[in-house]
Amino acid sequence: MVLQADALRGNEKVVLELLAITPVSDFPPLHRPTVGKLCERGLLRHDGSCWHPTASGLGMIGRTVH
Repeated sequence: MVLQADALRGNEKVVLELLAITPVSDFPPLHRPTVGKLCERGLLRHDGSCWHPTASGLGMIGRTVH
């Protein structure tokens, strides 16, 4: 299954782009629903201290994992 960036809604792409640059420990309340949706879709993970994009999440924004 090929994931398409077009499948991202609203701020989802922005959140993934931000996390591709640097991990974030917390998000403002306004963005938490978006983060939750990305997590449910397997595009983000939380390691207990920071949020990180998964390989699938990175693929959605056109980045590859080497």
